[in-house]
Amino acid sequence: MKIPFDFTRRMMSVLVGDPEGKAILLTKGAPEEIFLRCSHFELDGKLSAMDPDRCRRLKKEYDDLSK
Repeated sequence: MKIPFDFTRRMMSVLVGDPEGKAILLTKGAPEEIFLRCSHFELDGKLSAMDPDRCRRLKKEYDDLSK
């Protein structure tokens, strides 16, 4: 299943299955839109909450890298 890019959502998504048949939603788009829709993230095997401060820091890092 594919949800194409649109300018309202500012992202696109694809639903795929992993080798065990588990559904995975892959999304790409404007970082600030992606960050706002995430409740958690995984880094180095550890699951953490995505809070407003984390969103601000990620947006700043993205902006810095984009310069």
